Amino acid sequence: MPTFKPIVPTQPIVRANALKVVQQLNNYGAEAINVLGKYPPARSGWRRTGNLGKFWAWEASLSKRAKVEGSDLVMRVGTNLPYAGWVEGLISKQPKQQSTWKNIGWPSVETVSKQKWNDYRLRIIDALHGK
Repeated sequence: MPTFKPIVPTQPIVRANALKVVQQLNNYGAEAINVLGKYPPARSGWRRTGNLGKFWAWEASLSKRAKVEGSDLVMRVGTNLPYAGWVEGLISKQPKQQSTWKNIGWPSVETVSKQKWNDYRLRIIDALHGK
């Protein structure tokens, strides 16, 4: 019976730096949370609790890390505050950000996500190419 001998490549098959990819995705999520947690300038007559800024967080486990779902690497941030959708919600679908809050200066989660993705997309691509 022949003995098992592994075939070992002389060069790496894939140059992707998985740790760097995850780190960049985590940084992307952290920056989104940071932007969404900042309050626009105060207006007279409005009571601020600070809750909206404090309750943006990583998904469920609060583990501050990307996770694998099927064949995808996923990063999710969000809030469970019932009024968050009206204040910092989406633009393209429900829960939609209300124009009152947009005009005051609250960012939309959709806008922040796209802006931050533009900042991190190339960094993640570089990490996938082993840079």
